Amino acid sequence: MKKVFIGFLLFIFFFINVGFAKEPVMVGGYLFPPFVEKNKDGYTGVTLDMIKATNAFQNKYQFKFYPTTSKRRYHSFKKKKFNMIMFESKDWGWKNLPIESSKVFLRGGEVYIALSKPGRGQDFFSDFENKEMVGILGYHYGFADFNSDEKFLKKKFKIKLITMHENIIKLILRGR
Repeated sequence: MKKVFIGFLLFIFFFINVGFAKEPVMVGGYLFPPFVEKNKDGYTGVTLDMIKATNAFQNKYQFKFYPTTSKRRYHSFKKKKFNMIMFESKDWGWKNLPIESSKVFLRGGEVYIALSKPGRGQDFFSDFENKEMVGILGYHYGFADFNSDEKFLKKKFKIKLITMHENIIKLILRGR
């Protein structure tokens, strides 16, 4: 009788837990400070903070982070590696994909930097066609009408595309 009772308790425990299991929702993200950053302890940033906060105030879903890259994010989404992504614009290559977007809660903009030189002011940034530039592979830039295609960018602009944000500043300081 004791074995039957223990079996019954295990049966009840199993179905109670299954009934209350949270539905997993994978949240894609790529290095895009301050939204996703990576250090020796793993990924951090606003996206990870949002995932933690969302998991804390509701019990229906279990949001989990899925790391991808800026260039592979569309491929990862098409392969169903993640269900959603935060802090993106539909203009960044999502228009032809089966997505629904929320209203925009946060607006930002591009920040361009250049090595300081005598006579160089803000007007330096009014034309990009003949300037040597460094950008992040897979990012969309307003000066290129948000086209992130590597071949297009290299053909139309004098741009070097890299993957690490901090290396952009190092290259500029070296006069690249």
